[in-house]
Amino acid sequence: MIPNVGDRRPRRRGFTLIELIVVVATLGILAAVATARFRNVGEDAAVVALLADIDAVFDAAELFHAIHGRWPDNADTGEFPSDFDGLLPSNFFERTTPIGGTYDWNGPGTSAPNYGVYVLLGDTSMHSDVDELADDGNFNTGWIERLGSRLNFVIFEP
Repeated sequence: MIPNVGDRRPRRRGFTLIELIVVVATLGILAAVATARFRNVGEDAAVVALLADIDAVFDAAELFHAIHGRWPDNADTGEFPSDFDGLLPSNFFERTTPIGGTYDWNGPGTSAPNYGVYVLLGDTSMHSDVDELADDGNFNTGWIERLGSRLNFVIFEP
């Protein structure tokens, strides 16, 4: 008996075009979701690091105030206030903030409207992220204010 040639099915090798399109589309959707979800992780980490730095300064200032009965004296931008000696790393005010720019301590003797930390310049597009995460999202109220291109973190208003 002679086999029927029409009954033979060719061996299948590889994937069909439809299968490949489905896989590529699925990977594209997953990549888009992952990218959207993790796009701002670096910026969020910088904001959290900035707030941790500010918190460290405020803790040091409050400790100094509790011991000496006054707030640490003012210092120029990039200069380490001697009143923070032993309370903060000596290079703290010389280094760049996590969002760029520099720190500036404004204590008694400054013309600033209050005592606290100024973050000068840096990525001003992130200022609203800082205020929304740590405060009320409004630069006119709360303990974070924006004055031009700098953020002001208020510890005490004289």
